[in-house]
Amino acid sequence: QWWAMGQELCEREPAFRSAVQSADQAFERAAGWSVLREMQRGESDSRMRSNAIAQPANFVLQVGLVSMLRALGVPAHGLLGHSVGELGAAWAAGCLSLEQAAYVAYHRSRLQQTVAGQGTMLATALSPSEARRLLAGRPEVSIAALNAPKSVTLAGTHEALASLATELTRQGVFNKLMPVEVAYHSAQMAPLEADFASALGELAPREPELPLY
Repeated sequence: QWWAMGQELCEREPAFRSAVQSADQAFERAAGWSVLREMQRGESDSRMRSNAIAQPANFVLQVGLVSMLRALGVPAHGLLGHSVGELGAAWAAGCLSLEQAAYVAYHRSRLQQTVAGQGTMLATALSPSEARRLLAGRPEVSIAALNAPKSVTLAGTHEALASLATELTRQGVFNKLMPVEVAYHSAQMAPLEADFASALGELAPREPELPLY
């Protein structure tokens, strides 16, 4: 997530622009405010570091990219999404209408915002087994994502991750604190489950039209 993401495509690619405008309109009906307007702010007043802005913005961006690829004639043989990308993939596969997907994006980010500031994330050049050994006895930190054989993202409290970052730097292991205000994919999300399930109770998803992983 960064302040100008999607701005150049909005200016130059009609298929992208039309799709993000439609996604934004669906989102605004759920949220009462325009995420596209937030995405078009300048760098000095951008709020893209905020979870409440960045998460739906990522969804809107995904809708635009998929639509642009389709307009260019790129075939889709299957769909795969990670994190909020799962929502984009569910929309692209036909499981959720754009209206439903935007509704999910709103409630997902709304609830996550209630725990903003309690944690963050740390990208590391660790293998899954190395990460598990490192986290033994550290319940305040979780493995958030297994991205590659030597790329694991951790999530947890600011203090615990800062300590781990110092330890990894001392060992010569690449690590970087991510510019996020929520410990996504961690135990900090668990208390949100009941409210999220309640918010999504009226959804009517369909079977995917393409393989969805």
